[in-house]
Amino acid sequence: MEFVVEPLPAAALVRPEHERHALYVRLTAPRAATSRLVAVLPEAGATVRATIEAAREQNEPVRRTVIVGVDAAFVAHAAHRELALAAFVDVVRALTDAGVPFLWRTRAGVEPGGLPPALAHALVVAGRLCTVELGIATVDDDEACALEGERATSARSRLQLASALSARGPLVRALLDPLVPMLTDQQAALDDLVAALARAGVRKLGARYITLTRERARMIAARLAGMQRALLQGVFADEPWRQPGGRDVDSSGPRELHKRIPAALRRGGHERLIALGARHGVVVEILDPVDAAEFARSAATAPSVPPAAKPRARGRPQLELFRRR
Repeated sequence: MEFVVEPLPAAALVRPEHERHALYVRLTAPRAATSRLVAVLPEAGATVRATIEAAREQNEPVRRTVIVGVDAAFVAHAAHRELALAAFVDVVRALTDAGVPFLWRTRAGVEPGGLPPALAHALVVAGRLCTVELGIATVDDDEACALEGERATSARSRLQLASALSARGPLVRALLDPLVPMLTDQQAALDDLVAALARAGVRKLGARYITLTRERARMIAARLAGMQRALLQGVFADEPWRQPGGRDVDSSGPRELHKRIPAALRRGGHERLIALGARHGVVVEILDPVDAAEFARSAATAPSVPPAAKPRARGRPQLELFRRR
């Protein structure tokens, strides 16, 4: 992987019409899907400063910013990674100088040596203007690779990042996404993860169960072990396909046909996680809550025959999802 300073393949700064006072910053992006070249937003700090100033002149000041696309800057062996790190530091300083709160979304990690000194100092100055949303679904690295791909950052390095950040002032919020039934949502697994996050200084976490599309099912099927795949297959087998934008799907949900975890199973997992959070002093926010109407619909349509008594189904499209290609 090599960083180059050039225009990004997509717009680097976005101010969506439905949220006119927010700014979205994409710091880096691959030049192409198969390329090892990663573009860095040119003059990142200056670009952010100019955008903030222009918004003020239009009487529509930027009140919050979301930063994405920084993870590649933490790949130790990447060539010229200092370009991306310097750009990130410059963006942090620009937002701090302007007094604009910002959210950094990441699944990156750091080695025991900690944060690069320039970034560490910039985050100390930013303090509570900065919130970091750290994605981490498990402390098991094999499971992380199954869910995120072979380039998934180790849990140890993500927890090290959480510890380094929380010690310097920013608020660190963990994001358990996705929670996967029969895999990452079991009592012991969740207890290990929540305890590790608490030791790293994390006091808030959000959680959301996996939503399955055809593409995601095939991707996971190729990575999970046979027993894990069979368990996940069983969870989704009798669930209906849901249309995008349905009454029980939030606006950030999939924009294609998908399946959700059964409501009763989802609610049980939420309750386990909330109880564990309370035990470790961590506040849990459920991002895919089960409301009374959804729970009632699920109970009304639940099969009356226990799953173990059902004959083996053949040729059912929803089971075909998990067939390896």
